[in-house]
Amino acid sequence: MKATGTWVVLEDPREKLPESKIELLDGTKDAMRQDADNIESNILTIVSVGERVLDSKIVEGKKALLDPRMPVAILAIDDLEEEFVLVAQENQIMGVL
Repeated sequence: MKATGTWVVLEDPREKLPESKIELLDGTKDAMRQDADNIESNILTIVSVGERVLDSKIVEGKKALLDPRMPVAILAIDDLEEEFVLVAQENQIMGVL
């Protein structure tokens, strides 16, 4: 998935559901409802960076320290494989490690 604008795509650290528990439509919806309480750290790997991100330190492969007070979006990029990513705005990143 390629980020656009000022968005930054981050790796979803949550454990994937076993395939046997997934029902394509309902299972995907249930997995997407897992909120940020299931994410144990606000330090996440950057997967993609939008072309309008201004900070040159925000690059693919680096770790981003996200503001824990702000929500992130969860996007399904592959329903069949139960693959999700987290999406945040550049201003939600407090630092790059």
